[in-house]
Amino acid sequence: MFFAKIRRLCGTLMGGSWWCVRVLLVTAGAFLLSLVLEPFIEPDFSPLFLGAIALCTWGWGVRAGVLSTALSAASMLYLFFPLALLSWSVFFRELSFIATASLIVWLVKNFTAAHSGLMRSLEAIQAREELFRIALRNSPVMVFHQDAALRYLWVYNPFPEHRSVSLLHKVDADLFPPVEAAQLTQLKWGVLATGRGARQEVTLTSQGQPRIMDLMVEPFRNAAGQVVGILGTAVDVTDRKHNEERLRQSRQQLRGLAARLQAAREQERALTSRELHDLAQLLTALELQLSVMTTRISEGAEPGAVAERLKAVTELLASTIESSARLSAELRPSLLDNMGLAAALEWHAHEFASRTGIPVVSELAEGTRMDPKVAMAVFRIFEQTLANVEQHAQASEIHLSLRQEGRNLVLEVRDNGRGISAAGEIASTGSLGILGMRERALSFGGRIDIRGTPGEGTTVTLEIPDEARISDGVSGTD
Repeated sequence: MFFAKIRRLCGTLMGGSWWCVRVLLVTAGAFLLSLVLEPFIEPDFSPLFLGAIALCTWGWGVRAGVLSTALSAASMLYLFFPLALLSWSVFFRELSFIATASLIVWLVKNFTAAHSGLMRSLEAIQAREELFRIALRNSPVMVFHQDAALRYLWVYNPFPEHRSVSLLHKVDADLFPPVEAAQLTQLKWGVLATGRGARQEVTLTSQGQPRIMDLMVEPFRNAAGQVVGILGTAVDVTDRKHNEERLRQSRQQLRGLAARLQAAREQERALTSRELHDLAQLLTALELQLSVMTTRISEGAEPGAVAERLKAVTELLASTIESSARLSAELRPSLLDNMGLAAALEWHAHEFASRTGIPVVSELAEGTRMDPKVAMAVFRIFEQTLANVEQHAQASEIHLSLRQEGRNLVLEVRDNGRGISAAGEIASTGSLGILGMRERALSFGGRIDIRGTPGEGTTVTLEIPDEARISDGVSGTD
């Protein structure tokens, strides 16, 4: 780099098309310096002229070197041998000088060419290295080089916790736990022994931080083809693996939810079939009673007997109406359409308390208006929440609230039971009821939050956004 700077400086000061004038000036400088130094040194000033020749060749090429050689030879004849121009010793001295100068021209020419090629190669290497750095910057790819003893010679993009320490000449046992280091070492020794690359997913723990790495190791060979080390890349696939696991769990949950929905449909059909069968039996009994009463009246039965029979018919009709109303409410509560969400929630809470004996304290905001499909989805979420409390919570009291927070509605159900486990029950793939509640909430853009405190109870909070809607393509809200 130093010689290159000198050369560029000379080219700036003396370059251009006037190279011959500059050669003349450089050679004249050597001649004048020879005149100045003549009284003090031996009368052999060829090193000064040889230096001028080398400088001219370096700065302006072979033509400049040849011209400087001719001028220098003439200058030496003039300076040192004015009285013996025809002697053989002068002839041989001049011939030796010209040969030496020619050698210098040749050497400087080749040195200049080699230096230029080296600089171009260095610039190309630097450009490729910069491209390499740009390509791998902020990427999860780590590249490393190890010698035959598996000592690290070079590591690019190491783990964040390794960036503040030197990895030079360290081995895997210095960086990772013994079991992981032994696994890495075995894999790399296999590459060194066989000369064939290998690829494997490994788990590496550094300073308590586990990572799943996609490791690829290739043999590194010298010019003779001998394996003298390894070159490897390691890609951090931890996030990808976690995403794949979450996707697998999600698919498993969806399959379970689909099976549960199918089972629920079949169960509902069976219950509806039984209810309709009971209702049909009541209607059949009612028909029979009316038929008997008609026969008795036609036969002139006593008014008292007719009245008694009519009372039985009335009771049977009331029972039929009650069964029909209960079946209709179970399929879809009419209060939801006629009186709104708050009234439907209040009715179901009362029915739940009457059936289970668990009191429900309600604080419901009146006048809440929303899309009928959204209201049905919220009602089904509330149904599932109470079903979960009945089956799992072991609660003795439930607090229900429907309130306005900003522009959104918030439905909150809080019990005083054992408290749901976030890690075990909420995140479990078997919690299909909770999964169904989340899916219903997502269908209208809502957000459901379930929090449990051991021994204190569970709180289910459903946030219903303002202007929530369910598109016609979304089903399963009933």
